[in-house]
Amino acid sequence: MAASRTTAVLRRLPGVAGAGLAGWLVDVSVLWVGHTALGVPVPIAAAAGFLAAGVVNYALNRRVFTAAGSAGGGRLRRYGLLFAANLAVVSVAVPLLADVVHTHLPAVPAALVAAKIAVTGLLLPVNTVVYGAWVFRDRSAPRAVPAGAPPAVPAGPATPAARATPVGPATPAARATPVGPATPVGPASPAGPAAERERTS
Repeated sequence: MAASRTTAVLRRLPGVAGAGLAGWLVDVSVLWVGHTALGVPVPIAAAAGFLAAGVVNYALNRRVFTAAGSAGGGRLRRYGLLFAANLAVVSVAVPLLADVVHTHLPAVPAALVAAKIAVTGLLLPVNTVVYGAWVFRDRSAPRAVPAGAPPAVPAGPATPAARATPVGPATPAARATPVGPATPVGPASPAGPAAERERTS
């Protein structure tokens, strides 16, 4: 998995570098023309240049990180958040660093451009990682299955529980057979010597 990620990064590296270079040229051009030719204050010129570069970067990096350059609302929102964070850093860091360069390194011919290069160099690796890991990540793509893990088997529809077989009506208990009238018992035969005399007489 690590090898595949490295391969993907190397495959996209020329595109990311080209997009970054194009955006940087737009950024520096707007900054330089805005401040030098038009007299726009440095923070505003820096923000305008970065805004123009952001449009170029998003359009080019979207084609690098997504197939056929397809747009996505989630990607655009995430890029907007990252762009806003970068804009705040650039608007503050470039003027401050330009003042430091102008004060301590007066021999540098273009302190503003030098400051812009330094800030861009600091933000470039951070943005490269965030682009691939968050901004242009395809969240609908299936996750990789770890090596050795059995493939997930989709569960079929739940089998309805077997219905209990209805039991028929209870069989009425067998009625007791009526017992007939008791047979009368005849008179008891006389016993003893009296009966013997009767038989002999």
